[in-house]
Amino acid sequence: MSIQYRFVLLRSNNKKHSGSRGLRFWNDSVIRRLLFVYIILQHTVDGTDIRNSPLLIVATEGEPFQLDCTVRPLFPKVPIFWFRGNQIIAKYNPTIDGVEEPFKSKFTGVFESTTSANIFMLTIRYVEVSDASYTYKCAAKNSNNELIWSEGSELKVNEIPDSKYPLCEPRDQTFNENSRKSLTCRSEVIEPPVTLQWYKNSKLLNATTSFTGNEVKVKYDFEVKYEDATAEFMCVQSSSTITKLNGNCTIGPIFVNYLPRVTIECRSTKTYKNRSAIVKYNDVTVLICIAKTAHAYPNYKWKFSKWLSPEDYILSPDNRYVTFTAKEKHDNVMATCTVTNKLGSGSANITIYVTDIKNLTPSPTIINFPPQKSPEVPPSLIVAIIGICTLFIVIIMSGVLCCLKFYMHRQFINAHIRRQEIYQRHKPSIGCTIAQPEIYFEPKDSISQSTNTSDGTSSTKRSIGIQVLPQVNLELQDIHQQQTLPARYRGRPLPKPGRPSSPIVDCGCSFV
Repeated sequence: MSIQYRFVLLRSNNKKHSGSRGLRFWNDSVIRRLLFVYIILQHTVDGTDIRNSPLLIVATEGEPFQLDCTVRPLFPKVPIFWFRGNQIIAKYNPTIDGVEEPFKSKFTGVFESTTSANIFMLTIRYVEVSDASYTYKCAAKNSNNELIWSEGSELKVNEIPDSKYPLCEPRDQTFNENSRKSLTCRSEVIEPPVTLQWYKNSKLLNATTSFTGNEVKVKYDFEVKYEDATAEFMCVQSSSTITKLNGNCTIGPIFVNYLPRVTIECRSTKTYKNRSAIVKYNDVTVLICIAKTAHAYPNYKWKFSKWLSPEDYILSPDNRYVTFTAKEKHDNVMATCTVTNKLGSGSANITIYVTDIKNLTPSPTIINFPPQKSPEVPPSLIVAIIGICTLFIVIIMSGVLCCLKFYMHRQFINAHIRRQEIYQRHKPSIGCTIAQPEIYFEPKDSISQSTNTSDGTSSTKRSIGIQVLPQVNLELQDIHQQQTLPARYRGRPLPKPGRPSSPIVDCGCSFV
């Protein structure tokens, strides 16, 4: 129990008593007596009241926090302790009127004495998640040297994600038009959990949340559009319990590779940017192909609905500009410009209308044609033609000679074959036999007188002259050369080889 005494001193402001010296003395003596009684009562009451506050502590991870321990009565001063679980983390020693701090790096104590109580303040320099598993109590010793405990204070810690969070993916910030992309924002799973939200140019987006291990992920899926160029996507990390939670990551401004956006501008006496242009006859007209494309050096190509020769218009080196003088042939011509980049192509067209064509009355003009000269044939062309003709004649002559040689060789082979056949048919064993079908005329022969030989026999020589085909001469000559003559005719000269000059041939045959 504690006894508190309050004294209210009322001083009269009545002017008629302010000058009374006796009254002032009485008031001073009464005050002294009352103060003396209060001091005596403070020393004689055997009771100590101790309280700590607050009982429920909600602290943010990494931030400092303070606990107060209030001890009454004011006198005498007694030792005061701060406990973390069963461990003393700070102590006030009245003997030295100082504070002992065994864990000064994290816990510090400050003692303060007021007019009504003694206050021992404990400061936690930085709150950790592990600090929430302990109860914090204050204790003081009474006159009997007994510890009087306060109620315990419970600590609740609001966790803070690691400083590397949140993380935005992908890091590549170049996207292609009409492609599907996913943006992912990651953070740490803590208590209480954090909230992750995707924003596009400060506009909240609908995203899906998932958990993987000790991380929470928020993913936003979308199809890249042309309008997304230079857009900025931001992931914001927030908490309902931590007002100063700082954390966000951004993707962008993104770069979008998009298909060419093509327009055509016609510049003549007026400038036209729509799909048709009206120009006057003989006016110089320029068509400009304007393309919005994310890629450098796109390809430009022009196409016309009517056939125009290269002399009817002029293209710039990069094919962006078409220049022509408006003529009747350019009337009602639709020009199309197609621009191509890595993603594809885009095109635009414009129709040209030429006016004042029928109102023209051209003055007659005399055209002086220059004298026409006969076309000159280059000498190299003449030489080439002569060479080709010569080569053609040589080829033909070579073919004729080859055919003639082949024919003669064939005739020779056939004649040789015929000679062999005749020889095989007329090969004699005794004397000489001539095939009758080969003789053209009746034989003209003569018989010489018979002669007697040494062996008592007589022989008669008969010479036959016949006219045969030239081939028979050769064949008979071969027969004569191959025939074995009787012994009595040995020593006679044989007929000379070769074809006789006369069709009358002496075959040299003997008949007995």
